[in-house]
Amino acid sequence: RRAAERRGGTPTSVTVILLDGLNTRFQDPASAKAQLVKFLGQLQPHDRLAICALGNGLRVLHDFTNNTASLLRSLARFSGRNSSELEASNPEEPNTGDEELDQFLREANQRMTDFYTIRRVERTLEAVEGIANHLTRLPGRKNLIWVSGGFPLTLGLDAEATDPARGKRTFSREMERAARAVNNANLAIYP
Repeated sequence: RRAAERRGGTPTSVTVILLDGLNTRFQDPASAKAQLVKFLGQLQPHDRLAICALGNGLRVLHDFTNNTASLLRSLARFSGRNSSELEASNPEEPNTGDEELDQFLREANQRMTDFYTIRRVERTLEAVEGIANHLTRLPGRKNLIWVSGGFPLTLGLDAEATDPARGKRTFSREMERAARAVNNANLAIYP
């Protein structure tokens, strides 16, 4: 007998797909969706899958199911928009023709970049922690497939930096809290 039948229909694994629009430029959402459609085609009857999106907040696009058609419909409705925070974290290089003004704008842009990058890191870690906390109570294998273009882990300049007002910012406390939740949930993360 299969493991799911022995356990009374309890899923042997649950998987959350996290579409990370907070840290990813979805320049080609069709390609990302095509890969997810391919993955969903491998879904087994005893697996349960949910789809979430991270942008201005964490949204559940579809709760746990083994219904591939329903998951595909939710995925088709999803439009991967670039987050305003991601855009603000990557301003264009100023080129006014006045070097003093350009330097002033670079410094202002750097402060804005730091602010939005900090928010992105904190929101992402909160989302991972929230997903892990939600999955803690579920039995079986738990997986998080994180579809993302990247994630900054530190922020700031090197030790030789000339701007002492802009120190190095790590997210040790936030990362430890998220890691503890991931470990407590026995959650495997696949970026």
